[in-house]
Amino acid sequence: VLRQQPSLFLQLLRNAVSEDDVSALIQELGEMGEVGLSVLGNHGFDEMLSILSRYEYSSSVQKEGSYFLATLFYTIPLSNVETPIQLPGGTWAVLHKRQAVDLLCDAIGSHPEDVETQIAGLTALTNLLSPLCAVDPSSPNIMQVQAWLMPVWKRTMQTLQTNIYDCTLQEAGLYLCWILTYVTSEKELRNWMLSLLQHIFDTMSRFKSVEELNLVASEVLLRLIHNPECTAFMGNSTCIESLVPFFDGD
Repeated sequence: VLRQQPSLFLQLLRNAVSEDDVSALIQELGEMGEVGLSVLGNHGFDEMLSILSRYEYSSSVQKEGSYFLATLFYTIPLSNVETPIQLPGGTWAVLHKRQAVDLLCDAIGSHPEDVETQIAGLTALTNLLSPLCAVDPSSPNIMQVQAWLMPVWKRTMQTLQTNIYDCTLQEAGLYLCWILTYVTSEKELRNWMLSLLQHIFDTMSRFKSVEELNLVASEVLLRLIHNPECTAFMGNSTCIESLVPFFDGD
């Protein structure tokens, strides 16, 4: 029914009586591609965010919702914050806004043991923020988004430190940290960089043989190395020692 009449999505969503129904609807919407995106206009996206807020403690709803947002932000990249965007089908919606960021942070924070939900949330935040890497740091978009980032850093560091043995989550989280180094103010970055550095050294030691993860971690190190506090921290013999095996025979 949804594929034949996408306009029924909002009615079906409002009439859903269980979290399984809501999860199935969101999953189906994501599989519909551009047709699915067309239903987000005329307050459809706001209704979607409202549902995610209502089912904050449902891991299945949060997982499907986060994966849907990850696809959405990849398909329609951020150009201007809090600005209406024309969707397939001609409708309009404000997609790139703080409420979406806050809900993704809540999804990560409310399900600390559900790795898949956390990876989905990290991926959605990465896809939302990554277009800003190529933007002038003094642009209004960057300055507006900087006000959103404290909870993003908090949730990202929490999930990295909670799930230290999950390689996929570590890679997703460190990739988001790499994006964040481009868009975070220097003042805010100082609050996180030393704990992030220590985590990177620990992670590289823990996953010596995982090349992709170590490449992402190295990219974050390259972003931080010009800061004098980070340079002094990196000079600690324990930190340097932890990197030696990574270069062995490479």
